[in-house]
Amino acid sequence: MLKVAFYASIQNASYLIVGDYFSGKIDHKEPVRNIMTTDLSWSPDGTFLLFVDLGIKENDDMKINLLNTKTGQVSHLSTFPDGNDGQGNGLRYTQWSTDNKYVLYSPRADNSQYAQDYVASMDGIVQTMDGFYGDWLSDSEIIVDTRNGNTFDVEKNLKDPFLVDGFRGVKPEIVELTQDFIILEPHLRDRVEAIRYPENLTDSVSWDYAVLINNKVDLITFSSEIKNAEIWKLMSVIELPDHQLSIEGYGNFEAGNKIYTDFRVIVDRENTPAVVKEENLYGYQEENLFAYQVKHPAAFSPDGQLTLLGSMVQDATWYHIAFTLQDMQGHELQVDENLKQFNAITKNYVRIADLGSSRTHQFFSGIAFYWQP
Repeated sequence: MLKVAFYASIQNASYLIVGDYFSGKIDHKEPVRNIMTTDLSWSPDGTFLLFVDLGIKENDDMKINLLNTKTGQVSHLSTFPDGNDGQGNGLRYTQWSTDNKYVLYSPRADNSQYAQDYVASMDGIVQTMDGFYGDWLSDSEIIVDTRNGNTFDVEKNLKDPFLVDGFRGVKPEIVELTQDFIILEPHLRDRVEAIRYPENLTDSVSWDYAVLINNKVDLITFSSEIKNAEIWKLMSVIELPDHQLSIEGYGNFEAGNKIYTDFRVIVDRENTPAVVKEENLYGYQEENLFAYQVKHPAAFSPDGQLTLLGSMVQDATWYHIAFTLQDMQGHELQVDENLKQFNAITKNYVRIADLGSSRTHQFFSGIAFYWQP
């Protein structure tokens, strides 16, 4: 079952809609202000949904709320001033702990006074970390600042229990932390490299740069049929069951007589590197095709065999969103335009988001998916 959450209008009132993507059945309809930011994030088990609301009243500050999708209860986590003439700046990023107990989020604020990280437990207790740019360290409850290696123990509410000193050496390359790897920004252009975590996460000596770099491995290489492979950046790194990763990349690849700009490959931590073959490439380059018209991944089935791809399409009146369900062989199984299966809505606020920020884990704003195992 594929769950979806998105912002929409129903009879000129604005709501957060949560429902079944395929049937269009609405599970929750939460009133929100009609001028809003578009941040949504599911917990790993699908129980909670973090969303941003500017509030019902015009003078309300921006609120970070948590919807319990089992009970329908909404709890308010924190409030921070709206910093962009009533529009709100939203969140820089949202990251959940793998045990579903905590969510890490950071407001995107013009005023540096509010540029800080928050971590909230599911019972509404919020802790503040000034000056952090954090991410969860492996599957622990330790948050690390990927710029300088400072750490924060959420369970103990303790700052800097140890220092991840090696991050200072690889800092310019770090792009994503997963349960098993520190994935590096591609710099060799023809492969994706990663660093395995030390066995003892809290041992500062194990985080020395010279020790850390010895754990570097190749995650992805390219088959001999792919010529002139150049990875420009990683666009999405998503955890799948059994310690598998779905990795999306953007660059320039030649296979046969086609030029590709995107690739996707499933990586198994026990079998690296994974080889990118022609069938892992999709979205081959078309003349004069705008970035928002290219199909980008929005959700993956738990086994990684189905991908929901989204893009903007144009009709006689305007641009609207379109989603395509596709298998690993590239066969289109279902195409839905403009979320029409939710026939009660009059307008949705879904759009193509930042095309190239793996930290957001998605290419769309105003919508978020959860595919139940």
